[in-house]
Amino acid sequence: DNMLVMAVADKGFFYAPFESIILPPSIKRIEAQGFFACSSLKSITLPDSVEFIGEKAFEDCVALESIALSTKLKEIGSASFRNCNELREIAFPEGFEIIGARAIASCEKLAKISLPSTLASIGNKAFEGSDALATVIYNGTRDALAALCSGYENEIILSVKELICQK
Repeated sequence: DNMLVMAVADKGFFYAPFESIILPPSIKRIEAQGFFACSSLKSITLPDSVEFIGEKAFEDCVALESIALSTKLKEIGSASFRNCNELREIAFPEGFEIIGARAIASCEKLAKISLPSTLASIGNKAFEGSDALATVIYNGTRDALAALCSGYENEIILSVKELICQK
């Protein structure tokens, strides 16, 4: 009788019409396309239990303005936030490791990203088409960030107006 919800299933809220949602603290994973094309979704706060966001989980959430990520988040899959046109800022917590290919691509108003020193991989074209990106804060050295971006068409990170490396 005391069953815990551990994940948002594949296509769990596919095209759902709500503006906001509160997830229970037992959620550890948001699977592929969990909130795909929830075009009215404006904000979401992930409980600190969430460790993984699957591919296309929030893709085409065109009204999404803000997302508070879990402090335990380790990975976002390919295209997980692609086409989130109203998203202006995203801050990844220390401990976070993997940004999938095109994960934050075509986010037209995205202006600021904060990246942790624990970041180990940035997928191909992760920020492609996010042309408003002006500020990147990285909790590491410029050389380490350059190595993460090298060869994966992520040079946009290194050419922003304001690149702040905190080490």
